[in-house]
Amino acid sequence: SIGFGVSVMPIKCTHDGASSTAVTNGYDGIYYAAVNNADVISCSWGGTGFSSTAQNMINWATNTQGCIVVAAAGNDGIDNDVTPHYPSSYTNTVSVASTTTNDVKSSFSNYGTNSIDISAPGSNIASTIPFNQYSFMSGTSMATPMVSGLLGLMKSLNPAITNAALLNCLYTTADNIDSQNPSYIE
Repeated sequence: SIGFGVSVMPIKCTHDGASSTAVTNGYDGIYYAAVNNADVISCSWGGTGFSSTAQNMINWATNTQGCIVVAAAGNDGIDNDVTPHYPSSYTNTVSVASTTTNDVKSSFSNYGTNSIDISAPGSNIASTIPFNQYSFMSGTSMATPMVSGLLGLMKSLNPAITNAALLNCLYTTADNIDSQNPSYIE
């Protein structure tokens, strides 16, 4: 993504033989990343099932381990304020929606005035795929690493910055895209 001077910790969170679209052990991955000192944990997965154990894991990773958890808002084109998507709707996560190159909400992207924290490009993003190839892909799973990479880049510039200051900088310096998305203004 856009990080410079950062390390990437790839973590396998799916059982062997599981569907290529399934993440069977995502919260175990969050735990592993947190105990191994990840500053930013990027979660390009999710669903509608709530779990107090999962919320506790997010709270522990952020409040005790000092991580920032960034999560994809979902690709159902629905309001996450009405039908929450997890882990992006848990407290202490940065929920990321997807936009097009023109800063318009991607047609598939979930939205919500209270449940979405930020948007990033997620339509037609060049991505690596197996066998040393590239493909253009779309989804909030493509937007999430953009935000995670930016947070990593910001942290590499100022390693002593607090997470609160880092997130404040992210939110207050983001472009306002209300004029491109009048139906989604808070």
